[in-house]
Amino acid sequence: MRQRFTNLLACSLLASLATGCASFSSNEPASPSLKGERIPLNRGERDEVSRARNFEKPQAQSTPQEVKPAATSYPLTTRYIYGVSTPLVVCGVMHICSIELQPGERISAGSPRAGDKDRWITSVLSAGQGASEAAHVTVMPLESNIETSMIVMTNRRAYQIQLRSSRGDSMLRTTFIYPDELAARWNATQQDK
Repeated sequence: MRQRFTNLLACSLLASLATGCASFSSNEPASPSLKGERIPLNRGERDEVSRARNFEKPQAQSTPQEVKPAATSYPLTTRYIYGVSTPLVVCGVMHICSIELQPGERISAGSPRAGDKDRWITSVLSAGQGASEAAHVTVMPLESNIETSMIVMTNRRAYQIQLRSSRGDSMLRTTFIYPDELAARWNATQQDK
């Protein structure tokens, strides 16, 4: 029953956050990661990059005082449901992309580990204080059109993440939605009734 609820919750979230979630198909053939070859982005990845570029373009008729903050951070944030698909982070050469983990989650010693540590720089930062402190894994590719995988071990879970570089496309911030956390919050609201 719990597994069925989790699957139903994940499907519901995917439907409601369809424009805010991305997925990586494990049926997709592996792309070559040879230097100089252009690795094609799939339609979902191109849409994410396009939204981020459109968000970053300044409005010609606006003055700084007239610019209003966006209602959500969606154009700059890609969200994955943890455990449903393998996250893919597309990062432009010499750009820093951040992968934000769950508040309170601590990264284990020796983590993160990238398959191609010579052409990808990884580091760990944190933001916030106390219970709201969240670990961030930053990645930066040194060359375009390269791919690798990365594993991040924490005190709560293991993350398997695909990294892909491009000549300028970037998914600046990647976050996760945790089905077990949503299920716990749902159960708590049901007990209050």
